[in-house]
Amino acid sequence: MDEELGEEYEVDIVYPQFHDGNGFCYDMSCPCHENGECIHNLGQAVQDGEVTVEEADTIYRGKTIR
Repeated sequence: MDEELGEEYEVDIVYPQFHDGNGFCYDMSCPCHENGECIHNLGQAVQDGEVTVEEADTIYRGKTIR
């Protein structure tokens, strides 16, 4: 509350959009890390042998696979 003006302000939290909604960003507090479909797809990629467990962890943390 701005005591000088006596007004309240609403602030929207904006998460960085370094992903297209189909992956994970680096910000572990971002809601993308709770996206069940993305988590399932990443787990399926591990089961299918497309990525290793270590690579999947790197992807989940929003880091580039090296």
